[in-house]
Amino acid sequence: MPTFSKSLLLASACITLILSGCNKPTATSSESGKDTAPTTTTAPITAASDSKVIATVNGTPITLDEFNEYAKRRLQPGSKPTAAEAESIINEMVSLELVVQDALKQGLDKQPEVVKNLEAQRRILLANAALKAYIEAHPITDEQVKKEYDQRIAAAGTKELKARHILVKTEAEAKAIIAQLDKGADFAKLAKEKSIDSSAKQGGDLGWFNPNQMVKPFAAAALALKKGAYTETPVQSQFGWHVIMLEDSRNAQVPAFDQMKDRVRNFMQQQLSQTFIESLKTAGKVEINKQNLPIAAEPAAPSAPTSSATPPAAPVPAGK
Repeated sequence: MPTFSKSLLLASACITLILSGCNKPTATSSESGKDTAPTTTTAPITAASDSKVIATVNGTPITLDEFNEYAKRRLQPGSKPTAAEAESIINEMVSLELVVQDALKQGLDKQPEVVKNLEAQRRILLANAALKAYIEAHPITDEQVKKEYDQRIAAAGTKELKARHILVKTEAEAKAIIAQLDKGADFAKLAKEKSIDSSAKQGGDLGWFNPNQMVKPFAAAALALKKGAYTETPVQSQFGWHVIMLEDSRNAQVPAFDQMKDRVRNFMQQQLSQTFIESLKTAGKVEINKQNLPIAAEPAAPSAPTSSATPPAAPVPAGK
């Protein structure tokens, strides 16, 4: 089960979801003669009969269009290659073409595993093309992006907290820790000794976070605390029982719209893609036979020891 701190990191990473696409090239092949090199090995991504030929490999041209498409995967968006980068890229393309020609000469494109992988890549490219076409047919306006940004900023809240916590398995353990704190025990030291969370090594320190990143019981308890105070009663979540101490709070640092608009648009495009997929599911007929999924078997529960058996050693608590 993931620890509370790891889940916090995942929540932080998921605040902004960025749509990413797969831009892998495809290749088509034709059967060549025994004594001649193949005349066509890769299908040009951009069709243009008058494209300049910048290299020829055993009679197969590499065009400027193909070079530009290949370079897009190597360079920053919108940038042009330097002389050294251009030479490196064309040398890569020549090497790739030579290896592809050799593979075709050996008939490797007919091998079942290769055919299966090529088909898998074709399906991915087609799916991405369909998603791209749908997004282009449903453009998101700047006004929609600004509205989404404003809603997300409002939902995120205006306050950030810096806190420590001690996570234990039972309420009784949490109450015992609070009793020690009431007697003047050091919170960070107790966290290192008692907490089962991955933050224990840092004395329970969670750093700065937005309360909305936390599970609701934890967030509500942390927001209710005054600076330097700790929870007087244990706080329960799906992770266990928490004792929380608030170290500081501050106004949230809100990124400007210009900084976030591209990422917000990408997130909205991802939502749009999901809407498209859900519409296809609704219109189509999908059957999933879960019983045929290759799921790992659950480990067998240990049998209860008999009265004559030697009791097992006490388990070591997690995080120790």
